[in-house]
Amino acid sequence: MKRFIYTSALVALSFTCATAQLKNAEGNSVISKIKAANEKVNTISCKFDRTIKQAMLDQPAKSDGDFNYTKSRKLSMKYTSGEQVVVNENEVLIGKKGKTRNLKASNKHVESLVNTLLGCVSGNVNSLEGTLESVKETGGKTLITVDVDNFKVGQSKVTKVELEYGSDLIIQSIKMIEADGSYTFYELQTKSLNKQIDESVYVVKK
Repeated sequence: MKRFIYTSALVALSFTCATAQLKNAEGNSVISKIKAANEKVNTISCKFDRTIKQAMLDQPAKSDGDFNYTKSRKLSMKYTSGEQVVVNENEVLIGKKGKTRNLKASNKHVESLVNTLLGCVSGNVNSLEGTLESVKETGGKTLITVDVDNFKVGQSKVTKVELEYGSDLIIQSIKMIEADGSYTFYELQTKSLNKQIDESVYVVKK
């Protein structure tokens, strides 16, 4: 009986995730174009930069590293500092060398981050949980702003996500903004598309 209840709960969770959809985005032609363009992208690999700006601090903290993505649920961000975030299907590794945590992608501490990163990088903006605020095409780029729901990373609550897609409609940057103005900004550098990526990049060691 317990096994039946557990299985039913998993089915319900899967159904909820599968039907999550961005409000106000239905029929948006730009978002549809982004999704169509990214259906041809199986992998992305590049260098990336991350900037973290706390509202109470004057100077931002910057770091960089290697970014890899393989459709549809494999993503790796490994920093030169030793920090890493690795998603391999439903397994997540997060932390620094010697101090990493292994979690399920559905864990409340990483679920919003994982789903948002995968949704943005895959071009599936409709899968984000929140409300579409604006879509602007300017200078060959597309800027999308989303008011997000139930988005916590650790003790921080993200209220808005700003996305930039390049002229090729592939993700260029992701900015996660908190209520007090603090933010985390990821920016991809020159990208290689559909290049074979060694599976060792996504190994989640336990």
